[in-house]
Amino acid sequence: MKISNEFKVGLLAIVSLIVFIVGFQYLKGKHIFNSQNTFYVVYDNVQGLVESSPVQYKGLNVGQVDKLQVLPSNQAKIIATLIVDEGIKLSKGSIAQIYSTGLISDKAVNLIQNSNNLLRNQIPENQLAFNGDTLFGDVQMDITETVALEVRPVREKADLLMSSIDSILNVIQGVFDKETQDNITSSIVSIGTILKDFEKTTSSLNKLIDEEKQNLTEIFDNVNQITGSLAETNNKINILLDNNSNKITSIMSSVDSILFDVELITDEFSQLEVKELTKRAEGSLENLEGILAQLNNPEGTLGNLLNNPEMYNKVNSTIQTLEDLLVDLTNNPKKYVQFSLIQKRSAEQKAADKTFKEQQNGN
Repeated sequence: MKISNEFKVGLLAIVSLIVFIVGFQYLKGKHIFNSQNTFYVVYDNVQGLVESSPVQYKGLNVGQVDKLQVLPSNQAKIIATLIVDEGIKLSKGSIAQIYSTGLISDKAVNLIQNSNNLLRNQIPENQLAFNGDTLFGDVQMDITETVALEVRPVREKADLLMSSIDSILNVIQGVFDKETQDNITSSIVSIGTILKDFEKTTSSLNKLIDEEKQNLTEIFDNVNQITGSLAETNNKINILLDNNSNKITSIMSSVDSILFDVELITDEFSQLEVKELTKRAEGSLENLEGILAQLNNPEGTLGNLLNNPEMYNKVNSTIQTLEDLLVDLTNNPKKYVQFSLIQKRSAEQKAADKTFKEQQNGN
């Protein structure tokens, strides 16, 4: 059977069209010969996601975004249609997260399992997401937004810092007027002069050290010799102490014994003095008690004098009489001395005078 050229051309055109459609769909990410599930996701903002953007599961491309359109019932929402290979088992609570795949802000959708009963990658039948189900939507911040969020506090602090610097500069400009600047300039010049003087002083000091270097060397040598002598003396003292350690120990023991004996003697003297004082105090108390007993005894002289009013009155009267007698004796002595005694004394005195005169004449 002879095939016509028209049939060949038509067949070739059909095959080419099929190959074109299959290739175009393949380039778009659609698998013509594989079964696929369709899922829907509602977003507030798709962040630059476009149709034919890849859909990934754990880093593997498993589908693509088929359509993006405004939700008819809510103009503020966008519904995305995802085509995913049928072999990918997702739970009803899975999340379709939009994220950036690079710095150029290429977007893709990442499928994240979200099931409370997920065990060893096995999802219960009653929690599986089937063809036509709606998944949860989420948008991950891209690198630009993340950097902006991190940089924002730094920028705010930088703004505050710049404001503070401006304030400080204004204060400095207000404080450092022309006169202050001149003073600072003169101070700097003075500091330069001081540094030059200090440099000269340092040079003089270095020169002095060079001149006295020999003397300093001798002084240090003498110090080293003295240090060596001290070390040698210390060694001798240590040897002497080591050789006479027993004697020193014996001497210290004797000193301790003597100190102990002195302490005992001191204690004994203290005890003797205390005993003697106690004994004297006891004797004094006994004498005082005897005197008080005599005073309290009405039959004794002192007790009778203190306790008997009549005796007190008699004694008082006698004392008064004696005082009157002494006063009268002082005022009238001739009343109590005999006159003959006075005359006799005068005759004797006359005889003595006569005898004295005779002796004088005889001489």
